[in-house]
Amino acid sequence: MSRKLATFKDVKTGDILPPEPYDLLHVAPHMSAPSFIKASPLANANGWLDVNPATLQSTMAPNVFGIGDCTSTPNSKTAAAITSQAPVLVHNLAQAIDNEVLNGTYHGYASCPLIVSKNKVILAEFGYGGKLMETFNPDTGKFPLSWIGQDGTIQHRFFYFLKETFFPAAYWTMWTRGWWYGTNGPFKPNVTSTNYK
Repeated sequence: MSRKLATFKDVKTGDILPPEPYDLLHVAPHMSAPSFIKASPLANANGWLDVNPATLQSTMAPNVFGIGDCTSTPNSKTAAAITSQAPVLVHNLAQAIDNEVLNGTYHGYASCPLIVSKNKVILAEFGYGGKLMETFNPDTGKFPLSWIGQDGTIQHRFFYFLKETFFPAAYWTMWTRGWWYGTNGPFKPNVTSTNYK
């Protein structure tokens, strides 16, 4: 580690690649669903709970729904993603119980606060296919937050405050109790809207 060289293995060929120098290295372990899901008849060929990416209903059993890191949804596995998925699941589960059309839609929203320097953060917010879904962006955001804008020193410091202070407080005091809806704050979102994230 003191030499700051990382060695990688090509997973297709098995070859060990030449060492790469680095300043900062972030290594994430391979992600997979738990063994009990991989071995279940509800899993797809890759071992994920196979769900419709929009309705979050199982493709194998209509009375099963899933959210979070164990599902086959092609999005980043973040707290922001599950915060956006949960209201869709609740809505569609109620629709299924009442034999109604599953009209709640998850659009793949995920967010990742990226620290770019001391006390500065960029909020990377995107949906399926890498579609930008930035809350503070004038083009993709929601009023009045869209007025703040996404780029600039003041914005990046504000986003750092959100990541360091606000998000942990919202997470531990509201989100874990079901009182926080991510980009909708404490207001229950309309998951049937095409603008829902």
